[in-house]
Amino acid sequence: MKKKWRCVYCKPKSSKLAKFYLERAGYEVFQPLFKEKKRVVGQLTEVTRELFPNYLFVRFELEDYRLVRYTRGVSKVILGDEGDPAEVPEEIIEYIKDQMKDGFVVLNKDYEKGDKVYITDGPFKGFEAIFLEKIKPKDRVLILLKTISGELKVEIDELCLQTKK
Repeated sequence: MKKKWRCVYCKPKSSKLAKFYLERAGYEVFQPLFKEKKRVVGQLTEVTRELFPNYLFVRFELEDYRLVRYTRGVSKVILGDEGDPAEVPEEIIEYIKDQMKDGFVVLNKDYEKGDKVYITDGPFKGFEAIFLEKIKPKDRVLILLKTISGELKVEIDELCLQTKK
């Protein structure tokens, strides 16, 4: 039988542990991570997060199901309609890997001129604005903020924006 990618759900806060034991047992494990900037105690810091929290992609043969299922840190193997471990198409894994740079998935927040955005942090939190352009330094943008007295062009950190839904 050929090894196929399958999805494993880990116990809370145990994906690193499960990944360690699965790799130690000789399985190929893929855990897509991304970096996110977050404001912690007023400081902007970069944190690493799981793209799919508590999930791992593991390449194994069907007969290894029980070994994978009972690996320390694993809660369950995601099953398909037939009751067998569901296969994750190779194309999906390759697509995610293609979105990676330096070992991390790159999540693009590409705003276009004229997009309506909400400000999620800072002194203008809660305001609606219109995206104008990205500017230097990196991660800074220029927005058009609508206020009671008119419209203002404001330079703001891109991390403080969210697209309007």
